[in-house]
Amino acid sequence: MEKEKRLDSDKCPLCGKPLAGEEFKKAYEKLKNEVEKETVKQLKTSEEDWKVKFETLKKQHDEDVKHNNENLKEGFESTQKQTKEFYEKLLKDTLANFDSLKKTSEAQLKENFEQQLKNKESELKKSNENLKNVQKEIAKRAVELAKEETAKLEQKITERELELKRAKELTEDLQNKLSQSSSELKGEAGELNLYSKLSDAFPDDRLTTKKKGKAVGDIIHHIRMKNGKIIGIPIVYDNKVSEHISRTDYQKANKYKSVHKTKYVIIVSSNLPKEIKNGVYGEKNGVLLAAPSVIVDIAKQLREAIIDIYRTSGSNTDRDTKEAKLYEYIRSQEFLGIISKLSKISEELNGLQQGEEFSHQTLWKRRKEIEERLKNAYTNLASEIESILAEQSGVTATELIEEKEMPVLKKGRKKIAASAA
Repeated sequence: MEKEKRLDSDKCPLCGKPLAGEEFKKAYEKLKNEVEKETVKQLKTSEEDWKVKFETLKKQHDEDVKHNNENLKEGFESTQKQTKEFYEKLLKDTLANFDSLKKTSEAQLKENFEQQLKNKESELKKSNENLKNVQKEIAKRAVELAKEETAKLEQKITERELELKRAKELTEDLQNKLSQSSSELKGEAGELNLYSKLSDAFPDDRLTTKKKGKAVGDIIHHIRMKNGKIIGIPIVYDNKVSEHISRTDYQKANKYKSVHKTKYVIIVSSNLPKEIKNGVYGEKNGVLLAAPSVIVDIAKQLREAIIDIYRTSGSNTDRDTKEAKLYEYIRSQEFLGIISKLSKISEELNGLQQGEEFSHQTLWKRRKEIEERLKNAYTNLASEIESILAEQSGVTATELIEEKEMPVLKKGRKKIAASAA
């Protein structure tokens, strides 16, 4: 009996589930309530049952009393006594079983709960220790990984910064080279153009260009006299293609005076400073400035004057005096005015030339169209005549017309040839 009522140390005696913590108290209260309810229910049921039996027996007893009052009375008393004894015994046994079950359940539940609590605390302690160890290991590994990733990122950043720095340096170098190359090409093209102009204008003179790496003018113009003698003092041209003439350019031009032993150093540029009001010729910082459009005219005036000085001067002193006067003259407003007039006249002449060329081109185009129309008309006429006379003669009308050469067409060709010439 005790083995059957013994409770498992890890399970509730009612539901069979493991008990821990608050579950013990809840299970205990539940068990207590259920036992009390069951006991009360059984007592109530037994009482109701015995009441029914009692009423039945009483009724039967009353019926039997009618027949045999004494027998029924004795049987009733005996039955009543038995019933009372049975009820008292049943109640006593029930209460005894409840107290025994209650004591056993409380002790077992308490013991089981304490044991289970100890086990849980032990497991929890081990879990906490394991968790701490795992957390330490994770933290250690995380720090190592963070250091590794940081080192990789720093390496990549360093490499990328180095690549960007190299790319920037390369880009700047290429831009500088491209800028220098573009400027050098423009400068060389301007020098060649200026050299070509001067060579065409002065085929007998000696024109030389500077060699790279030497601090000299771009073009050195030595004048050759009719007797073949080269005049020692040259005209020096420094060609500039930049948007403005810098202070360094003026300093270099002034140095060229000493290098080439001449006063006649001219900076040639299409972008003259604002101080040059006429836009073609003037002086600034002791250096002559001229536009490409008038440089040949200026060179002609200087050349003729220098030749006259060397031809008519009897001594070096006289020559120096005349050169000084010449230099002052080419810096004067009078010379500047003459050059301005020459520039305007040259522009007008260029305009007329361009207009004449355009007119000639238009005229030649018109004449060619008329000639084509005339030729087509003669061709059509020849075709018609040829179709009529084809059976009468072995010579075609086209051949006859070509032999005569079409007088009108001949005149047109002569006019076109004369215009072209």
